[in-house]
Amino acid sequence: MAFTLPDGLAPEMYPLAWLVGRWHGEGVVGYPGIEETAFTQDLVVDHDGGPYLSYTSTIRLVVAPDDAAALAAAIATLLRDDALRSRLARAGEGDAHDRFSTTRYGQRLLSVLDEVLDDVTG
Repeated sequence: MAFTLPDGLAPEMYPLAWLVGRWHGEGVVGYPGIEETAFTQDLVVDHDGGPYLSYTSTIRLVVAPDDAAALAAAIATLLRDDALRSRLARAGEGDAHDRFSTTRYGQRLLSVLDEVLDDVTG
């Protein structure tokens, strides 16, 4: 698959063009005195034509699926903390909109069709 520069990207950003897009990763975070916990992170790198990139990042802490005590503790925390519950609800709504909007599906379809066309035309 050939790499193409994003439309409208400032020439100063060409060396960093590969960063533009959506990135997802998983890992474990822990510090001395703080229990290790699993997390996922989504990063979106974008541009508006200026000589810089912008990004948004969302980190989610994950409860192990086989750890009933950790799940119970996480639920109890949400029940006690109105601000956390509201923040997570807003983030979840925004995430669902970003991932499942008709615009996003259209972008994915066009990307797949571009790849197919590239493969056919060589």
